[in-house]
Amino acid sequence: MTVNAPALTVWSTAPLLPPDDPFYVAPPDIESLAPGTVVRTRAVDVALFGLVRQRIAAWQLLYRTCDLDGEPELAVTTVLLPWGADPAHPRPLVSFQCAIDAVAPQCFPSYALRLGAKTTGSIAPLELPIIAMALRQGWAVSVPDHEGLGGRFGAAREPGYRALDGIRAALGFAPLGLTPTTQVALWGYSGGGLATVVPVPAPVPNLGVLACNLGAGLRPVLRTLLLARK
Repeated sequence: MTVNAPALTVWSTAPLLPPDDPFYVAPPDIESLAPGTVVRTRAVDVALFGLVRQRIAAWQLLYRTCDLDGEPELAVTTVLLPWGADPAHPRPLVSFQCAIDAVAPQCFPSYALRLGAKTTGSIAPLELPIIAMALRQGWAVSVPDHEGLGGRFGAAREPGYRALDGIRAALGFAPLGLTPTTQVALWGYSGGGLATVVPVPAPVPNLGVLACNLGAGLRPVLRTLLLARK
């Protein structure tokens, strides 16, 4: 599902940091939207280290999700297709949770993967070759800002909520050509593993999640955080 929001004018090829970018500003009454509802979209150019433009079809989706306590909020995912891919051709979706491991907005994938971004200190550009391997298989990829607009590194549960709602947003975004029955997998390492581990213990309703691949031993960390929040 997508709702209409005011169009935005791009004034510069150099991206603004998320706190300064009007794309990230929430419209009113987001609490009335279902999780995964897309409220704003834009096409973007992806670049390695902000410098080397990649032949990847890319958009960013601002969508409704929630925080640890279930309060509605917005997040952004960068969705990708292989260059020249036919959206009518069926393909799986991989949700790739980057190892953000930081709280600074310049480390959010939605900024760090864009052409013109200043990527010093960001892990996301280092993981772009892994993302490109998925695209070479013909898959679609969703790369959510799983720390949210506030950069809440280490928060329990909510990184997984943002990843799953990012999947819902991607499945409903027509240019990707995906459907509610599209097969889905999740991948994450380190801070990305924290966002990926949340869907592991039980099936995810209404999503065709077939597999989760995570690393860095974050399950004990997650359990510790969950206990600390109770």
